[in-house]
Amino acid sequence: MKELDWHDYYDAEQPVIYIAGPYSAPTEIGILDNIRKACEARDRLIENGWAVVCPHANTANMDNTNPGIYYRMDLALLARCNAIYMLKGWEHSVGATMEREFAGWLQRQGKPMAILLERSWRSVEPTPEQYREWCAMEELDRQTTEELGMLDETVTNEHGGKQSKIEHRLSLLPPEAVLRVGAILTTGAAKYGDDNWRLITQRDHLDHALRHIVLHLKGDTNDDHLGNAACRMLFAISELKESDE
Repeated sequence: MKELDWHDYYDAEQPVIYIAGPYSAPTEIGILDNIRKACEARDRLIENGWAVVCPHANTANMDNTNPGIYYRMDLALLARCNAIYMLKGWEHSVGATMEREFAGWLQRQGKPMAILLERSWRSVEPTPEQYREWCAMEELDRQTTEELGMLDETVTNEHGGKQSKIEHRLSLLPPEAVLRVGAILTTGAAKYGDDNWRLITQRDHLDHALRHIVLHLKGDTNDDHLGNAACRMLFAISELKESDE
C-alpha cells in the first residue's frame, strides 16, 4: 500500500467552520431530520472549501441523558474554529443559542470568529475566500480604531452602572420614520421574501430611491414615496462596503 504524505494535504490557511443548529426534537424522526439538515449543510460547506466541524454528526444517536458532556466538547471544538454557521431555526435551540453567544464572546476576546447565518436568499454557501476578506476587513477596522483612538471607553452613570461609551445617539432617530420604514420592510418581505434586497445592486437601490423622491416632489400620493426612498437608501448604505470591494 502506497504511503500518504501529509505535506500533500495539509493547508495551514484552510479555515474551519462550526455548524450550529437545532438537534433535539419531540420525536426521533425530528431529531433525525435535524441531523440530516446539518449534514447537508456540512456537505455543501465542504464542497465550497471549508474544513467542517458538524457536532450533529459527531454525537448522532449517542446517549443524550447528560447533554453537559456534549456542550463542553462542542464549545471546546468551537473555540478552535474560525467561523460558526447558524442553521435556520437556531434561535429555537438552547444549545445553538449558547454557541452563538459563545462565538460572540470569542469575538470580544479578539479571536477572529465570523458568525454566518444560513439564508434563503443565498444561492451558494459562503466560501473560505469570503471569510478571508472578512478577516482582512476586521483587521483594517481594528487598525483604524486604534489609530483614531476609538477603543471602547467605559463610562459610569449616576447610579454606579458601568458600560461602554457609544458615540451614536440612536435614540434621536425619529420614531415615526423608523416605524414607516419597518412597515414597508414587512410588506416587502411578505411580497418578495426576507432579505431579497441583498440580491439587488446598490445602483438599482439608488435609482429606485431617486424615483420615489422625484414622484414625491411631483405630488404623487399613490405610494409612501419618502418611506420607500428611505428603505432604498438604507439598503444602498448597507451594500456600500460590498460594492467598494
